[in-house]
Amino acid sequence: MKKLMIALAIVALASVAQAELLATWTADGAQNLAGASTVQTGGLTYNFTMVSGSGWASGGTPAGATYAGAGADAADAATAYADGQYLYFTWDTDYTLSLDSVSAFYTRANTGGQNAQWGTIISSNWTSIGTAITAITTATPTTSTAPITTTFSGVSGLESGQLGVAFYGGTSSANTAWVRFDSRPSATPQVALSINGTMESAGPIPEPATMSLLGLGALAMVLRRKMSK
Repeated sequence: MKKLMIALAIVALASVAQAELLATWTADGAQNLAGASTVQTGGLTYNFTMVSGSGWASGGTPAGATYAGAGADAADAATAYADGQYLYFTWDTDYTLSLDSVSAFYTRANTGGQNAQWGTIISSNWTSIGTAITAITTATPTTSTAPITTTFSGVSGLESGQLGVAFYGGTSSANTAWVRFDSRPSATPQVALSINGTMESAGPIPEPATMSLLGLGALAMVLRRKMSK
């Protein structure tokens, strides 16, 4: 009987959702990040989309900089958010996000925002999460940058539109003072930004994995009662 209970516990642990690659955005060759993509994982399409804040100069200088910030010269992430110097992400509203990590290439112009900070946007309030990315390097066609991975703990239950990244610490408010996700100097397209985590059903009906765990838990309780008699 004890072996059966151990087996049930192992099955229950195996049923817990594991972090997975949920969405990627690809920079086209040595150019800037060209736009958003829909990524299919495990047969599900979560429809992730990157959206610019009100102060973001989409299609600004230099040519092709689809997500070039208009200065990002705020003093901190909260101010950058208030100024509209941020990007946020939407996805299928049937799901909530538990965030595990983000990996990205960050680049800037000489006067662009030197720092980036991920955060949650709930009821129009910004809360920073994870460690800030500081001293973002400048980018040219020959300057190499390396991807930076930011990990998160306890960031769960996010609804569509509640995840964002703000840029700040620049020295100019001009469109030429851009910051962006980029993968220079690669000559071929490669992933410039990726999001890892788990998606859970936002509806009132538990998903199959949850139902399985509830069933296993109930069975374990019944077996334990029988063993104690």
